[in-house]
Amino acid sequence: MIAHSNGVSLTSIAHPLPIIKLNPKEGRTLRYLFIASLIMIEATVWFLGIQLEWEPSFSTIGKYPCTKVQFTQEPNISSRLGDYLQGDSTFASLNTYGLALDDGLVGGMTGRPIAELYNSFRMTQDSVAFAVNTVCGQLEVIGPDGNNQTRFAMKSSQLWSTMFSAEISVHFPAGSHDWEQFAGSDVLELCTIRYTMGHANITSSFVTDKWGGLAMDSIQSITFGKLQVDRASSSGVFYGQIQNEFGSNNGYANLTSWTADAIRSVFNASYPPSQGELFCDLFEFATLPDGLYHISETWKGVTAIVAMIAHYILSHNEDSTSDVLECSYEGLQGAGVILCPDYVKVATTVSVTLCFVIEIAQLLWWFLLSGGNGKNDRVACLLDSPMMFLYYVKDTGGKLFKDCLPDMKHKGIQEFADGVHVRFGELRFTRANDTGTLVLAPPEDIIGMVAERNYFGLK
Repeated sequence: MIAHSNGVSLTSIAHPLPIIKLNPKEGRTLRYLFIASLIMIEATVWFLGIQLEWEPSFSTIGKYPCTKVQFTQEPNISSRLGDYLQGDSTFASLNTYGLALDDGLVGGMTGRPIAELYNSFRMTQDSVAFAVNTVCGQLEVIGPDGNNQTRFAMKSSQLWSTMFSAEISVHFPAGSHDWEQFAGSDVLELCTIRYTMGHANITSSFVTDKWGGLAMDSIQSITFGKLQVDRASSSGVFYGQIQNEFGSNNGYANLTSWTADAIRSVFNASYPPSQGELFCDLFEFATLPDGLYHISETWKGVTAIVAMIAHYILSHNEDSTSDVLECSYEGLQGAGVILCPDYVKVATTVSVTLCFVIEIAQLLWWFLLSGGNGKNDRVACLLDSPMMFLYYVKDTGGKLFKDCLPDMKHKGIQEFADGVHVRFGELRFTRANDTGTLVLAPPEDIIGMVAERNYFGLK
């Protein structure tokens, strides 16, 4: 409207900015948006501070001596191995035996650390690992026999080098299971077990005590080539993937055979209640806090028992200090990582970005309205207020609207306005005066404004 010598149509200035109205002093709407975005940033910063969590971070200490896992003699497998495992697992967590998969469990055994660097540390070693998968189903309701024992029976089994499979039955005594419809009856469930062994890179955590004792606390991660199963996130990994990574490794055939013998021994026995009234500790990973065996969780209980058995066999390795390796040690040295949920990160990023964009828009707005020594402000007033529009066309309105017919409809008025071009500036005939007059008029009646010249209403 100021610089174009040919002017602009009346239609183009009727709705200059449909979303944000001009304000001669400041971009008022943008200012309110900017203040709102600042409040949003303040709120997200407070929320971020509330949601932040500190997580301990293990860092590499170095390579230090450790024993090698090796097996030369078959362990003695007692006929009451299941009773031993019940006591051994009473206060154990699942991660003591392995890491959960979506359809099973994977575990292993590292050698023994020789260097005790901290009260709690991790050690990584290439060693032997195993994977277990269990599928259960085919429920059968049978009459109660009243002995309250959890019984297992081996139906069939097969062994191929480092792979073992078996079919077992699990007998739940009446009242011990969660099948409410048949709570007064015993329930029989069939399960199929698949077990395999192979080579992997295992990271285990160890703890020491004041008397110099050293024990493995839990398995932290197991890596099979490019596939890694981590304690923190093992979802999306299945038994079949582990089996493919193991491939064929006859070096662990003896270990698999010893484990198979132990599995046959444990799953051909009955176990009386060892705590509470109805369930045994051996099957604790299929028992939820309500004290009942959950039929939908049977596969987890059987898988955990197989992992206990494998852990028992692997713990009989001859870790002689005469055969020493170099293992990677990690320790917790007071360092940690500050974490926050992803949605908080997104909210913070959005609020900061929005505030930045609005601030840039506000600066550009102020730059636009502050130019021209107030002359641009006059145009802003004109566009912002119908009254100011009338003020600036008071001297030229007759010429602008002389062809506008009194009976025009909305569409006709718009077509008329499309053909009328105007320019904002100084009237030609006032250039000779000391003070110029600013108007909205046809382009041929307007000359450009001069920065050093005085105009009515502008100082």
